[in-house]
Amino acid sequence: MLTGPVDAIQLPTAVQAAIFALVVVFSLPLLERTAWFMLFIGAVATAAFLAMGTGLLSDIVAAGERGAFLASLILSLSFLRAAASGSPLITACSRILVRQPPRRRYFALLSGGHFLGVIINFGVLNLIGPMVMKTDRSEPGGLAHRHRMMLAVIRGFSLAMLWSPTTLAQALIVEAVPGLEWIDLLPFTLGSAIVIAGLGYLFERVSVPAPPPSGAQSSPISYRPLLHLCLLITTFLAIILIVSHQAKLSLIYAILPVAPVFSLLWIFYDCKVHRGNRALTATGRELSKIVRGFPFQANEIVLLGSAGYLGAIVAAFLGGSALNTGGFISAMPDTGLVVGMMVLIAIAAQIGINPVVSVSITGGVLATMPSLPVDSVALGLALALGWTISHGSSPFSAAALIAGRNMGLPAWEVGYRLNGLYSLALTGVSALILTGITLML
Repeated sequence: MLTGPVDAIQLPTAVQAAIFALVVVFSLPLLERTAWFMLFIGAVATAAFLAMGTGLLSDIVAAGERGAFLASLILSLSFLRAAASGSPLITACSRILVRQPPRRRYFALLSGGHFLGVIINFGVLNLIGPMVMKTDRSEPGGLAHRHRMMLAVIRGFSLAMLWSPTTLAQALIVEAVPGLEWIDLLPFTLGSAIVIAGLGYLFERVSVPAPPPSGAQSSPISYRPLLHLCLLITTFLAIILIVSHQAKLSLIYAILPVAPVFSLLWIFYDCKVHRGNRALTATGRELSKIVRGFPFQANEIVLLGSAGYLGAIVAAFLGGSALNTGGFISAMPDTGLVVGMMVLIAIAAQIGINPVVSVSITGGVLATMPSLPVDSVALGLALALGWTISHGSSPFSAAALIAGRNMGLPAWEVGYRLNGLYSLALTGVSALILTGITLML
């Protein structure tokens, strides 16, 4: 049976699987074609799994448990996204980033896309994207310059996939790799993010030389909102760490109760500052608005939950030939294995296989082996880097679709024509990072 950090939560596995099943049932009237397709594929995979005689009910329940975890995480983080989307602080930070002089704007938007992405995930592209495309059209570079600004936001947000516990990537990687904890992975993912951020800045400077300083006097910019944002993020992560330690929960699972409570306190603070004595009533209205918005997240919940379920089912099926697979994997060099896994996830994303599925399958197959062929940290980093590469390059990724909509371009142009060379360079640098860390471990 599939196992993972979920053991830290004292809910029976069957209850968690039932939660996911109920979410799916109540979402049926609102589902779009893609979500229906994922449900169909999941049902076919389950039937085939049982029909071949190798499937166990416990494996199906465990797969439902993974789907329930992803669905719960999406709902929990939706509170955080709602608090941020209505916060004057986030709007002020976005405007500061866009108003930076051209010489500093790439790094500012890279950093802003990264740190805002920790709080609002894909919402950062919807928030900053329109601002970027409406910047002064008289600036040198015109449309090409605004496209590069959007790429900076995409690249910055993709780096959050490497380390932030509020991203689906980190949640699923910690769930998928046996024995891996987020805190153990953090030094290596943060270090990798810094190196890759430097790569993006260097790539921008080589591709487009820095413009000469402008002689025009710009209005002074107050950076106080950015300091407040850093304090907000630090406080949120500190609370997660404290709850995880005190409740003896896996850190990723500690997000589930913390995010809604933290978000409501954030909303109350904003309401108190701007509405005074009516803050409690205003907070109640905002909470009601968030809850009423749950049905409109049905497609996201079912798509990602079903992808996690499908990945777990396929992994359990492949576990039937674990000895064969394990023999092949064990014969590979450690560095070849981790780099191969990273590249495989990135390639799968180019043909529409969501990293949620590929990471679930990879982690599930590894869980069936008597022992991991390489250190769990190296495996987790390989999965995270593969996810990061696919995030900025795949025309099927949400980032490319959202950015393309803002830029008026098809997603394949964003992923391949505008960001393709960077993605190739990122793959090479990531392979070097993985090789060095794997040899060190």
